[in-house]
Amino acid sequence: MRENVVGLTDTEAQQAAAMHEAVNQETESEIDLLELFYRMLENIWYIVGAAVAAAVLVGAYSFFIAQPIYESTAKIYVMTKDSALNLQDLQIGSQLTNDYQELFKVREVNEEVIIRLDLPYTVDELGKMITLTNPANTRILYIAAKSGDAAEARNIANTFSDIVRQTVKERFKMEEPTVLSEAQESLIPVSPNKTRNTLIGGVVGAFLAIGVIFLMFVMDDKIKSSDDLAKYVGLPTLAVMPMLGATRAHHGYYTSRKAKTVKINRPKDGKEGVA
Repeated sequence: MRENVVGLTDTEAQQAAAMHEAVNQETESEIDLLELFYRMLENIWYIVGAAVAAAVLVGAYSFFIAQPIYESTAKIYVMTKDSALNLQDLQIGSQLTNDYQELFKVREVNEEVIIRLDLPYTVDELGKMITLTNPANTRILYIAAKSGDAAEARNIANTFSDIVRQTVKERFKMEEPTVLSEAQESLIPVSPNKTRNTLIGGVVGAFLAIGVIFLMFVMDDKIKSSDDLAKYVGLPTLAVMPMLGATRAHHGYYTSRKAKTVKINRPKDGKEGVA
């Protein structure tokens, strides 16, 4: 088996090189994470600035531009003809509640609401403004209406309640549902949530800044110091030369040392001296 100039066989040299490369790769990965951390610290004010700017923009939009949405809710109680409250009655009531929910999707019911309130919406648009909920094991139906106008939201919820109750009584020939609670005009909008939107804007702005800094860090392949040269190229640094045209502002080390003037005295006896 052939030996190289340092006394190692080819196999041993390959194993040593592989081990050295593995160690270098592991060290490089650790150093990269550490460098990334320091890069983030160096640009911490950019991250904070991006978070504040995004929070201000989103907050300004939520407070001054976004249209507030108000919600009003009416509640009706679904009853059956049999006044006795038993298990079968509860099951029938739950089934009727599901049937009533389908009434709100009927085109004629929505058109009647539009005509009564003279609304500038289509049937599909009005349907998106209504939300129906039925709490578990109850025969209570919640009719929630959302609108940019608080009074309009209240009127839509109450009008839907009236029309559905009349439809049940006239067409189904069943006992009319009872109104538990009429919708009231809300003074506080349900959206936008200004505080939450502002916080989310700040977090998104910070993450965007971190992403940009990370991308610049990954794409930066310039050699900036002797340490980078040894790390990426594997060559030692023999000497470091100062930049040409260095000014006092950039290189104080060189400007701090003033050049000394050497004066040669020539005495009359012909011997030279240095002063």
